Amino acid sequence: MISFIDKSLLKLVGIIGKPIVQFLVKRSKLTFTAASILNPTENSFNLKVTGAIRKTGPMDARISFASPLKVSWRGQQLGTLLMPAINARADKGADISSEAKFTVTDVNAFTNFNSYMMASDSFTWDVS
Repeated sequence: MISFIDKSLLKLVGIIGKPIVQFLVKRSKLTFTAASILNPTENSFNLKVTGAIRKTGPMDARISFASPLKVSWRGQQLGTLLMPAINARADKGADISSEAKFTVTDVNAFTNFNSYMMASDSFTWDVS
């Protein structure tokens, strides 16, 4: 049993671990299957979402977002989404049922998106 860990080894974990975590984050897939708008104001609303995050990697993880996610549609940023933390299971990911704050950053782009959304069966947001 190892009872002593050289502090230089702990520094290597951070150096080696960062690119691995970045790879896992980039390949993960966040999908919303249903969404409801709650408490709308002129520039924001609460978004109740149901969906999943998959391809999160081989270890259990708590996925937290350091800053709001950018939400775009057809190359135009609509707004930002402040997501709560998600607990993902190894090789399974997580189902999502939560409420997040959406802040509109481009009213014209969001208006165009709303017109499209009302006339369509589905749409795809780019979330980064």
